[in-house]
Amino acid sequence: MKSKSALAIGCAAIAALVCVCLVTWGVVAFFGAGRFLPTLAGAPTAAKQKEASGLLLILQNEKWGYIDRAGAVIIKPQFDDAQPFSEGLALVGIGERYGYIDKSGKYVVNPQYDEGADFVEGLAAVSADDRWGFIDKTGKVVIELQYSQVTDFQEGLSAVRLRGKVGYIDKTGKAIIDAQFDDGWPFEDGLALVKVGEKFGYIDKAGKYVWGPSN
Repeated sequence: MKSKSALAIGCAAIAALVCVCLVTWGVVAFFGAGRFLPTLAGAPTAAKQKEASGLLLILQNEKWGYIDRAGAVIIKPQFDDAQPFSEGLALVGIGERYGYIDKSGKYVVNPQYDEGADFVEGLAAVSADDRWGFIDKTGKVVIELQYSQVTDFQEGLSAVRLRGKVGYIDKTGKAIIDAQFDDGWPFEDGLALVKVGEKFGYIDKAGKYVWGPSN
């Protein structure tokens, strides 16, 4: 039988390993999903077919369009790049510019941005001249294009990188948590994973650590 001290050491080691695995999983899941822009506007993949709006992407003669679930062409293939519909609008690319269309194929936001992301919580991240900001569904810029990186809004907040550090803003662009982290991830269930140096921790929406930072 193992001694109590050996058992305690073993349990501590297992607990530490679980924590490391959880943090590592969070990092891999975040970067693997391409949540930190500007990786969202990459080449279309089969994963784009996960569409609940009733319209599905098709590719014909190297152009993207949309069909309904019966196979009827609703928006003829005409785009060089396209994403599934999100909150009623879809990101599409013509040449080197991106805009947004509605389900009739009409432009709501003309192609004018270098990159873009899906609408989430009513706002979409867009980029011009390597700076990111957010527009609403009318195409109005509601948060100035000033950040080098952003995440989609989640639970009302977005992680943004400004002058090399990551903080959190609300949907008006107000800084809720000052830029102070080396990396930051979206909030989930009231908490967000952040990184300072080589250490990770979780913060609440007041910016207070609830765990960590720890390696």
